[in-house]
Amino acid sequence: MSFQNIIFGNLPQFPVDASTGQRLVTLGDLEAAFAGLTATVESPSPPVWLHRQLDYTDLAAAATTNNVEIFELPAGAMIMGSIIKHATAFAGGSLSSYTVSLGITGTLTKFAAAEDVFQAVADGTFQWTNYTGGPESMGGAAVSIRAAATGSHNLDTATAGVVDIYLLISQVFEAV
Repeated sequence: MSFQNIIFGNLPQFPVDASTGQRLVTLGDLEAAFAGLTATVESPSPPVWLHRQLDYTDLAAAATTNNVEIFELPAGAMIMGSIIKHATAFAGGSLSSYTVSLGITGTLTKFAAAEDVFQAVADGTFQWTNYTGGPESMGGAAVSIRAAATGSHNLDTATAGVVDIYLLISQVFEAV
């Protein structure tokens, strides 16, 4: 679906009904107002899905957590939603848990809370998150994935695991 903003010039003001405060417009009024009228159409960027697939080597670290930048949002973009879905369970070594979340530096769960990617893969094992906040910055923002293992098991002991990250983004007409 595409949304458009239409800007009309020289459009007459229609009278206001004093009792209701609403403008009364008839079909004849509209036909007269739009006769010979030209319009400029501005098309915003429709929402699009960004996708990134990462495997266990992309998230490996000699630590129990690792933050990896995976997307750089363009100026004026905002995240509308995200999906975390693993295609292969993360496993290996002495790992007993493995989660991933999405966010920005300082708030690594801003766009999606920790999702268990250690569990068995199934059609219903994914996380869909609606994000209703505004853009991080009109100048763009870096989105990171945070991988975490609990206990004293480092992420670089993983020998398997694949996760797909999807971000639904929209971009305003112009970055201000």
